[in-house]
Amino acid sequence: MNGRKRTVQIKFRVTEEERAFIEQKMQLVPTRNMEAYLRKMAIDGYIIQIDHADIKAMTAEIQKIGVNVNQIAKRVNATGSVYQEDIEEIKEVLEELLARLQAEGFTIKRGKYVSCLVPGQERFTRLKTLGADYTEEAIRERIEGKRTRTAKAPKTERGVSLLIDIENSIKAAQSRGYEQWAKIHNLKQAAKTMNFITEHKIEQYTDLTAKIAEIQTESEQAADALKSAEKRLVDMAVLIKNVSTFQKTKPAYDAYRKARNKDSYRAAHEREIILHEAAAKALKAAGVSKLPNLTALQSEYEKLQEQKEALYADYGRLKKQVKEYDVIKQNIDSILRQPREPEREKGKERGE
Repeated sequence: MNGRKRTVQIKFRVTEEERAFIEQKMQLVPTRNMEAYLRKMAIDGYIIQIDHADIKAMTAEIQKIGVNVNQIAKRVNATGSVYQEDIEEIKEVLEELLARLQAEGFTIKRGKYVSCLVPGQERFTRLKTLGADYTEEAIRERIEGKRTRTAKAPKTERGVSLLIDIENSIKAAQSRGYEQWAKIHNLKQAAKTMNFITEHKIEQYTDLTAKIAEIQTESEQAADALKSAEKRLVDMAVLIKNVSTFQKTKPAYDAYRKARNKDSYRAAHEREIILHEAAAKALKAAGVSKLPNLTALQSEYEKLQEQKEALYADYGRLKKQVKEYDVIKQNIDSILRQPREPEREKGKERGE
């Protein structure tokens, strides 16, 4: 113990799935010592970080061109005339941008679409990726009055929002304008709340609480099914990897068993033999006695992946419903808590 070179101990926790992935990656290197593997990765491993500063700068410059084009297009649409000065201005700005990009080390490729290659990047980036309205052809058509900007899709109406507690709101006490806005907001949301319970045929408060409990139960069941599918996918991924590794390395391992000089053969084929032994050990630990069909496993994995995506969509829908009904319940509770003004006092205010 006293003669140990490494005296500092580091501990950390992982999930079963994370441990399985670590063991799977260990199979790619000739070692079965997890301590040595993790130490090697922690010291000599590295993380790749990509600096997108140059791309962001290029995007900012291109967006400036878009602003200039929009201003010229508005003027053209307003006057119905296209001036040569406008066209020349666009050309000058574009050429200035391309020259600055080249000075920064970008490679410019002209053609149907202007493309830029960032130093260190493998593929060219087209300027048209800003959108269909910013290709060279689209810009020319807009200047000539043959094209207008694509209209934005109308915003979908938001669902029901929570009522604001105006009486206890500090902001409402400090700002009369906000108080007035909050009153209008509450009237709108109260109307939406009543429309919601009418559309969903909720006649009693107990109907609302029962519906919420039902949706919450369905959401929890969907979450459990989703977790089960995800765990099964992880287990199958490890199984497929082990079966594939076992099959690929089996010829080398069989030859090793038949070799007269096993030490010499193992030294020459150590990686394949270690991978085979690791795969065989993992399959045995998983209770696999007969090697399953790899194609059938992969097909089952794909079906399970589709099932997981469907479960995820179902869970998202139910989670949204739970949140929606929770807002409805809070609004109903707020409305029921509001004190009603006595009829006699109302009559006095009206002068009756």
